[in-house]
Amino acid sequence: MDAQLASGHRSGRILLAGDAAHVIPPTGGHGMNTGIGDADDLAWKLAAVTADRATATPLDSYQAERRPVARQVIDLSTDNARAGADYRIDGELLRTAAYRCTAVVPAPTHPPGRRWTSPVPPERRPG
Repeated sequence: MDAQLASGHRSGRILLAGDAAHVIPPTGGHGMNTGIGDADDLAWKLAAVTADRATATPLDSYQAERRPVARQVIDLSTDNARAGADYRIDGELLRTAAYRCTAVVPAPTHPPGRRWTSPVPPERRPG
């Protein structure tokens, strides 16, 4: 059992995800979920950049968004390994990860119950 976090998730055109970016102890069961989260965050960004729908800006946010999540999961899983049978599984940790990519337009605010109609094309709204 090991716990490691790469010094970075990106170096130029090289991007790390999953086990290449972090090795997480199995105590807590979040290793695969963290890797899937990396792939999910990276996939839409790569798709936008390679299709010329975005500059490299979304890729610049990848490390800032995913590295703190991996650090938290590693810390939780390491604590679980030390705790023995009394460890916890934190389902909220991965479901509540918030990303603040500047390449994504913030969600519009409107009063509850009012239908949102916007001239903004759907591909420019968060989703």
